[in-house]
Amino acid sequence: MHIPLYIDPGTGSLLLQMLLGAVAAVVLFYKRILYYFYKIFNKKKLEEKINNDDED
Repeated sequence: MHIPLYIDPGTGSLLLQMLLGAVAAVVLFYKRILYYFYKIFNKKKLEEKINNDDED
């Protein structure tokens, strides 16, 4: 049984680029989702802060 142990530079570069792109996509996706939920849950606090600043 022969197991290929060599990956040519073109294929290796392509695999590395795909891996880095997938990691970046996941990170940016979750960053955006977390920011969205943070904004929703803190909307009331932000509105109260704005109203208090306007009264001063």
